[in-house]
Amino acid sequence: MEECENGKRITKQGTRISSGRMEQYRNVFGLLFDFKRRENRGRDILWDELDSQWVAHFIRWRGNDQVVNGELVRRGVNLNTIGRDLKILRAWTRVAFERGIHTNRIAWDSDVMKVPSIPSVKVHLKPDELAALADCDLSKFKRKGPQGPEATALEVVRDMFVLACWTGARISDIKRMPDVIAGAWAENGGSCPDEITFVQAKTNTAVTIPTLPGARAVIEKHGGQLPRIMNAQKVNVLLKELIQLAGLDRTIQTPSASIDKQVGLTRQLSEMVSFHTARRSFATNLYNLGILTLGELRSFTGHTTEAALMTYLNVTQREVSKRASQKLLAAFA
Repeated sequence: MEECENGKRITKQGTRISSGRMEQYRNVFGLLFDFKRRENRGRDILWDELDSQWVAHFIRWRGNDQVVNGELVRRGVNLNTIGRDLKILRAWTRVAFERGIHTNRIAWDSDVMKVPSIPSVKVHLKPDELAALADCDLSKFKRKGPQGPEATALEVVRDMFVLACWTGARISDIKRMPDVIAGAWAENGGSCPDEITFVQAKTNTAVTIPTLPGARAVIEKHGGQLPRIMNAQKVNVLLKELIQLAGLDRTIQTPSASIDKQVGLTRQLSEMVSFHTARRSFATNLYNLGILTLGELRSFTGHTTEAALMTYLNVTQREVSKRASQKLLAAFA
């Protein structure tokens, strides 16, 4: 972790480890320390004891609520989250083995730390839902807060989320979008540009997106001077409230990823939406128009492979093949 923070360890792409990944590392380190204190009676966790029995113990501990003296100190998490934790620990175990710190090859070179992932349901907002969100009158929901009228914050999050839904921008890119749009607005003689070009923060690659009607409406509403959004945690809290205020009460059936419950769950759309839903909405809605190939869509999303793009589309590989077959048959008709 120190090497990552100091830039001595880099990714396969030759870049520094991201702050998000470092946060994951610190979280797993904290979990191991807590496991040592609560489950190992303060005894150090040894590399050589990382076997299937230890992993099963960790999964049970991580998956169940932690109650100390009648007080809930940590809620249990699902199998997918546990799997991500163990993936990081497995990587650390491999590096430690390569450096000769231990000889437990099985711990990292087998399936001991691999937890089968439960297919998660990712939602996207359909065009009619985006229209309802954009048209929602937030003035009647004004209430005073410590920083002023709450409706102002709601409106900022709503507008910037809608913009992201029509540009495919991540929240890291949306935070820089006010500067991008201000420059493009000025270059276009004080009017909305027909294209938006920005460098994606995550991949450091430039993408050019046509200014679709939904994005244009937001940009012109603010006269090219877009508001700036707050931190992601606050944004996601307000976004869930916005979905409810707009009357988007769709229910979704999802499989359970709990270590105990094996039955499906019924959840509300507002529970499952985060700011990243915007990027999924952009990709899926454009794909569903049926006019772009995956390669053309990928040029807008910035994905390096079609496989990576497919993880963002709320369509199955079978649906993609069916659509391709229909186009091919039509071409030979």
